Amino acid sequence: MANPSAVLADISDFDRDKMNHVKVTEKLVLPNSEQLKSERKETQLRSEIEQGLQLNHVAKVEEKVVLPDASVIAQEKQEHELHEGIKRRPKLNHVDVEVRNSLPGAEAIAQEKQELQLRSEIEKVHKLNPVDTKVRISMPDAGDILQERREQQLREEITKGAPLRRVETKVRDSLPDAETIAAEKAC
Repeated sequence: MANPSAVLADISDFDRDKMNHVKVTEKLVLPNSEQLKSERKETQLRSEIEQGLQLNHVAKVEEKVVLPDASVIAQEKQEHELHEGIKRRPKLNHVDVEVRNSLPGAEAIAQEKQELQLRSEIEKVHKLNPVDTKVRISMPDAGDILQERREQQLREEITKGAPLRRVETKVRDSLPDAETIAAEKAC
């Protein structure tokens, strides 16, 4: 520790004008009456719950136990026997694993080389030249458009059942009479 007389000398020589004024604020705020009431109520409720005063209905609960029927018991017994059989099964024997790495023969390697050479030759020979494609759309002329409109109007009139014009029909009988038929037979 420092010498107490030196500390006292430093304190007496200190200039108080160099110090800044600080407002003192109280950081500890005491609870108001509403907070106290809510806290008391909460502790009272917890103590009542712990004592069991509000849980009177718990004593009235009855548990219904349904016993399984014969089929369920038989199924459980079968599963249990199956598990026991698996547990009693002898352990498997140890087997040494041999890694066999079968490398391709000389014929397979030669065939693969030949395929690679053929592919490289094909790639060298068949290089395509880039071509710019142009899409040409020919527009119909005015006559084609008029004809198409007429066809469309006719279809609409037919499908809508447009009113038809009244036409008188004339019967033209171009059949020969009996005398001309007899004259033709005689010839």
